[in-house]
Amino acid sequence: MIGLGNWKAELSSKYVNGPVTFSIEEKDGEYVIDINLPEKFKMVKFQILDIKEVGDNCLTGQAKISMPPMPRPFNVDASFQFDGDTVEGLLDFGKAGKVKVVNGEKIG
Repeated sequence: MIGLGNWKAELSSKYVNGPVTFSIEEKDGEYVIDINLPEKFKMVKFQILDIKEVGDNCLTGQAKISMPPMPRPFNVDASFQFDGDTVEGLLDFGKAGKVKVVNGEKIG
């Protein structure tokens, strides 16, 4: 499995910036991801829909996000490239834009 452990990184876009921490674990052969966003985004709720391994160091997936004041949840595509104890990624919100995940490093 790819990227297991605890990670910290920075979110970087025109509208979304700040630190994020997340953990990637394995349970019964499936990925379990726990995401901790900056305080100002605590109202955002995630439902991880699908995670796939691509090659030896990439995870891709989709999540359903609920975020006030949006009237209904929407899907986000995610891609993360791992290189030893570092990670970079991209969150694609479709028409709403993209958020880079930068300066990621393993913290445990």
